[in-house]
Amino acid sequence: SLTLSWEDMNYAHANNDGTKRSDGLYTIRPEVDYQFKDWLSAGVWYQFRNRDSNVNGDDYNSNKAGVFVKALF
Repeated sequence: SLTLSWEDMNYAHANNDGTKRSDGLYTIRPEVDYQFKDWLSAGVWYQFRNRDSNVNGDDYNSNKAGVFVKALF
């Protein structure tokens, strides 16, 4: 599966310099899984997240990865 998201966040309160904070946040997350049995599957995922802000110091990039096992009882 592939998850793509975009969020435009505008904050109501002004910063100390009088500007209103505005952030753009996007996420990309591919995931691959394999079903071994009807009740057992496993997979891996990777997620990249980026925040672009008009406030200095609030920008960031995030990289995460994971492995999972699902068992249904």
